[in-house]
This record gives sequence, C-alpha cells and structure tokens, in this order.
Amino acid sequence: MAALERARSEAGLTVEEMSRRLRPAVRMEDVEGEKRARHLWYAWRRSPRAIPATALLAAAEAAGTSVADLLMEPDAASDLQRQIEDLRRELIASIADLNEELLRVRREAGLAPHAEPPRRASGQSA
Repeated sequence: MAALERARSEAGLTVEEMSRRLRPAVRMEDVEGEKRARHLWYAWRRSPRAIPATALLAAAEAAGTSVADLLMEPDAASDLQRQIEDLRRELIASIADLNEELLRVRREAGLAPHAEPPRRASGQSA
C-alpha cells in the first residue's frame, strides 16, 4: 500500500481521484459518490497483498515513475549506495594490507629485494 500512497502523493491526487483513476486498470467501472470511490482504496489498505499488478502499473504511470521506484523504500537507494561505498573502502584497505603483508613475507623469505619506501612527489611533506 505504501507504493500506491507514494504514487498518489507524487501525482498530487486525493484518495478519491486516485481510486477513480485506478478503477479502469483493475477492470472496475466508475462509481457514484466519494465514499464508494474511496472504498476500493481502503480495502487495499486493509489487504495490501490484494493490490493487482495492473493497479501498480497505473499508479506508477499516474505518478510519472516506475513500479520499481514505487516499491523501493525512499531511503533504501541511498542506504544501499552508502553500504556499497563502505564495502569498497574496506576492500581497498584490505587489499593494501594484503600487499604489505605479501611484501613482508617475500622479504623474509629472501624473494624480494629490500625496497625503499615510496618517494613522495616534490613539494610534499612527510
């Protein structure tokens, strides 16, 4: 139901207007009176699993967005992006640690020359 509510809000429609707009998508004829028009909306609110896919498609069209965007929680995309960035940083740090450890082990085994620390570009302080 959150997806339909988001679509209704983004479309700037009242509950009655959105209910009337979705009725043809679920092959229901229009009804007289606001109370009867809202009935479908509140029935879906009580039982969100009863919302037909065609209603979601019509709601997404009314809101000018995709069904995927309607179904995704608003903060989920930014949370996911933040998690990906955190994992990327952890991976880079782990790779650097592994490279340092590999170089240390090679030196101890006599397989790598004693390398000098990397030189800094001119103008950089230590």
